Amino acid sequence: MVKLKHPSYSSDPPPLEGLVSILKLRTFLQIDVARTFAIQALSNTSLNLSPAWQLSLALRFQISNWIRSAYKELVATPAHRLSLEDVSLLGLAIMHIIHSTQSEIRHLRLVLAYNPLKMEKHDASCKRPALGCQASWEATWWDGFARHYLHPDHPCTPLEALAKFESTNIVGVTTACRLQAMEFIRDHGVFDREYGILEEGLKLLKKFEGTVVGV
Repeated sequence: MVKLKHPSYSSDPPPLEGLVSILKLRTFLQIDVARTFAIQALSNTSLNLSPAWQLSLALRFQISNWIRSAYKELVATPAHRLSLEDVSLLGLAIMHIIHSTQSEIRHLRLVLAYNPLKMEKHDASCKRPALGCQASWEATWWDGFARHYLHPDHPCTPLEALAKFESTNIVGVTTACRLQAMEFIRDHGVFDREYGILEEGLKLLKKFEGTVVGV
């Protein structure tokens, strides 16, 4: 309690267990002081809290501004890299939301990667036959976009993958046709569904705010 009244008493961050105990003091009169102190200390980079720890604490103690970033990091983490401690901290219900979100995004990415976008318009300045442009576009779709979008360890976000594709010269497709196709992708929100899946999972997570998750 000395550290709560005099935060500068020690430069060393309290141990994790102590900070969690402080958060539990929210029924005491000094709830605001205790909560603020604990959250600030838990944010100390030297503690190196895992995303699972962050999400577990954020849901249990309603630290709302931690939820989105921890959730997105967990969804972006391949399932085989999530530890038994992560599962224990989050519990089956939260892990189900994370796993389901991962699976939906993975399925969507496979569908989009397997089906190259059709070039709806052929730029007037292009002298190649429209079918020739489309064939070259499809042949390059994997190397220029899909391989980054489906990377097993570090998959790009849709915007990152599109940026890589946009800067790739496609043999057999003029720059005008390529940029026109990229504009079509952006204007029609071809990849917006992925962000929608993330938001749907986040809404489900927020129903667990204020509850004890995990074991």
